[in-house]
Amino acid sequence: MSVALLTHEFTATGQSAAVALHGKANVLIQGGVGTVELQKSFDGVNFFPVSKNSNGDVASYSPNSDTAFNGTVEEPETGVVYRFSCTAYTSGTIACRMSR
Repeated sequence: MSVALLTHEFTATGQSAAVALHGKANVLIQGGVGTVELQKSFDGVNFFPVSKNSNGDVASYSPNSDTAFNGTVEEPETGVVYRFSCTAYTSGTIACRMSR
């Protein structure tokens, strides 16, 4: 059984709480319509997107009622925190979950 490290629902732009992650975790972003980034911080203040595409653009996920992002992230360093950031919101409820 997986244990939720972080769950958050967006109904507007904003950020979730941050959670420390060391090791591998599952990430799920689903529902609603908007754009969500997974971000990490080494100091708990300055957050950076977890990944960028080959063009150098921030990797973000735009779920709608028919699609979801379901992937994994692995953090080898202790003391690093992760959060979800909704950078654009259109409608519905965007549910985000990070679990082990």
